[in-house]
Amino acid sequence: MLLDGCGFLLAKGAPIWQRINMKSAARLLGVIILLLLLAIGISFLLPAQARHTRVLTLKQTPEAVFTVLSDVEKFPAWNRNVEKVERLPPIDGKEAMKQTFKGGMTLMVATTESLAPTHLVRTVRAVGGNTFSGSWSYEITPVNDGCVVALTEKSYIANPLLRLMVRLFGSTRHIDQHLVDLAKYFGETPSVRSTVSPAHT
Repeated sequence: MLLDGCGFLLAKGAPIWQRINMKSAARLLGVIILLLLLAIGISFLLPAQARHTRVLTLKQTPEAVFTVLSDVEKFPAWNRNVEKVERLPPIDGKEAMKQTFKGGMTLMVATTESLAPTHLVRTVRAVGGNTFSGSWSYEITPVNDGCVVALTEKSYIANPLLRLMVRLFGSTRHIDQHLVDLAKYFGETPSVRSTVSPAHT
């Protein structure tokens, strides 16, 4: 047996095509390992804390939008990602819920600030661990033809690999989907953007 330079054992007299294929496989494996190491290195460079704001304009009154966002127990009826909501005992006198998402992730959500119909803040954290924590803040501003909903997500992700996955799949994916589903609930065509349009300032 001969030990190939890339670490593969090849029989003497093996066909040249077999030797080439094994060398190609070794190179491919080396590239995959290199990419994995690179991904792990990048994940440790990503910040644990992040903040993102997304904005949606609706042809609804702030009161109508605030009512829907306040009723967390009905989220599964219109939010594509929420599978189940269970009410928990209040935390420091604040409303608390356990939300189960499609895919099995479970979060504890507490309403920490509520000023109808313009301001709503919820803090979130993973149940049974500190992998994820943060908050969602809604600011609902009335305009001539409806209202502007600005949703700000502040997050802390302790696991570097999870931070990388969030970055790869889109840092604002969940808040974008949340706002899109909110617009569809009202029968409107969603148009989510990153900043408030000058027309509404």
